[in-house]
Amino acid sequence: KPICDFTRGLAYIEPTDVNINHLRDAKDTYCAAEAGNCARVSYLNSSSIFFCNYNTNRIYTKCGNLIEPALAIYEDCRLASRYTYGYLSGMVRNGS
Repeated sequence: KPICDFTRGLAYIEPTDVNINHLRDAKDTYCAAEAGNCARVSYLNSSSIFFCNYNTNRIYTKCGNLIEPALAIYEDCRLASRYTYGYLSGMVRNGS
């Protein structure tokens, strides 16, 4: 379940939709995050989708695996009909 929290900022809904579509276009490529860092996997007009890694080793997954989590935030964490915001915590197994 998404955590709707303003600490990471707000994103406009329309660019967020474009960012999610970018993940669909890149669904079979790999998104990676270095140890202890976040990778911005999609960005448009102050709307970003980040893939964060709090582990001590690099992690990667098919970018398509990030679509459902991004959609969950997009749908559940809205402010009026203009903004979306929030994050998800979870676990990714390398390459899956």
